[in-house]
Amino acid sequence: MIIIRYDDNAAVVIDQEGNLKGTQIFGAIAMELRTSRFI
Repeated sequence: MIIIRYDDNAAVVIDQEGNLKGTQIFGAIAMELRTSRFI
């Protein structure tokens, strides 16, 4: 299990297939998300 923590209230909205629902991501992106299939 991977636990990702942020200092602010942040979220990424994805659909059932794992595609991003938004068009932009503001702020830092965790290394775990960049190296996984989420980003």
